[in-house]
Amino acid sequence: MQLHGYLALILLLPFTGATAQQTDSVPLISYLHSTIVGDDYTISIALPAGYNTSHSSYPVLYVTDANSNFTTAAQMTRRMSQDGKIPSMIVIGIGYRTDSLARILRLRDMTPDHDPSLRRSHAGRSSYFLQFIKEELMPFVRQHYRTSPDAVYAGMAIGGVFGLYVLFHEPETFHRYLIASPSIWYDSSVLFKYEQQYARTHHDLPARLYLSAGGREETEANFTRMETNVKRLDDLLAHRHYPGLQLRTQVLDGETHSSVFPAALNKGLRALYTKER
Repeated sequence: MQLHGYLALILLLPFTGATAQQTDSVPLISYLHSTIVGDDYTISIALPAGYNTSHSSYPVLYVTDANSNFTTAAQMTRRMSQDGKIPSMIVIGIGYRTDSLARILRLRDMTPDHDPSLRRSHAGRSSYFLQFIKEELMPFVRQHYRTSPDAVYAGMAIGGVFGLYVLFHEPETFHRYLIASPSIWYDSSVLFKYEQQYARTHHDLPARLYLSAGGREETEANFTRMETNVKRLDDLLAHRHYPGLQLRTQVLDGETHSSVFPAALNKGLRALYTKER
């Protein structure tokens, strides 16, 4: 599917007008209408230090749940790149118009199917969300910003479910995957079925993958076997012996579900950009 003309018109003024004027330290926020999903997204963009005075191209970090995660991701990537821990990168946050909508629509967009136990009929549209990212969002980002081919995904909880869904269906979408505390319990752990289906038809999984869970999540009342499921997935992938998969899995001691994202982002980005030995 090609990018539709009116999609470009919606963003033409805020992007082309702001791209030249936007300072490195002030994020740009705009609305992007998706014809594929049939909804609007709030897209937040943070440029790396020195972007406006350079001619370089940069990796792009795509962050879901941007209503809660974008500010953390933008600040941490800037600081880590300035310290030489990771390369300078553009951060793209995919969010919703209000926080109340975010709580509802994230389940629609980032779950691969409908979990009957949740009684939410609007869940299960990951395929549309993935198509939106690949065919509408990514081309627009490439059109308006100097991007390298290095695309990175960061998602937590249900966002982690979506990241793993992409990994087992269209892994070439991103080069690096940062999956923090994925809700693998969703729909009776359907992600393990996707992993098995992928393994039956593929002999390689070319990606760099960082998996993590908080050390205190397993015992939190509202979270189901977070650490156990992450370790199980790590074991499965390790035994596949995919030549192109570089996997790092960590349990982040002392972190709860509410505190784990910054820690996972810090350690995960470093792990994803550690040079191969």
